[in-house]
Order: sequence, then C-alpha cells, then structure tokens
Amino acid sequence: LLRKVSQALKYPLPDSSKAISTIFEDTNGALELAKCPRMRPRTKHIAIKYHHFREQITSGKIKVKGIDTNDQIADIFTKPLVRTKFEALRKMLLSW
Repeated sequence: LLRKVSQALKYPLPDSSKAISTIFEDTNGALELAKCPRMRPRTKHIAIKYHHFREQITSGKIKVKGIDTNDQIADIFTKPLVRTKFEALRKMLLSW
C-alpha cells in the first residue's frame, strides 16, 4: 500500500522494487497462517485479500517476524490500554 501511495504522490521510495516491508506480529496463529501457505478447515473462510497478503510473503516483498506481545507498539493505536502500558509503549515509540 505504501508503495502505491508513494507512486501516486510521485514520491518514490528509495529502490522500492527491492524493498522488503517487515510486519511484526504477536499472535502465533497469525504467524503460522502467514508462513504456511496450506489451507485448513478453519482458514477456508478467509477473504481473498488475505491470500494476496500471503502471496506477498511468498514472493519476498513482505517479511513477518514474531514479537513479544508486550513489545507490540501498534497496540497503542488499536487497543484501550492502562496508563502504565500506554506510557511504556509511548516511550518505545517516541523515545521519551
């Protein structure tokens, strides 16, 4: 998506054809689905856009890495957090 947006804005990413995007995931089920391209009974309902994501992983344009759930900085944008957790993630995000 970022590659398409940067092209639309005529602001290409440096050597974007070779750039690999890294996604940090803290859910083991999501990591397994991303790394194993075989279908299972519980995954047959997954929409085509997620299969596209898996194709991007297979082609090497996206890399998925596991991360501890306490270090998942994206939680600051997606979950209601207690103050201590919010402040810890804010410190990791902004370095203050």
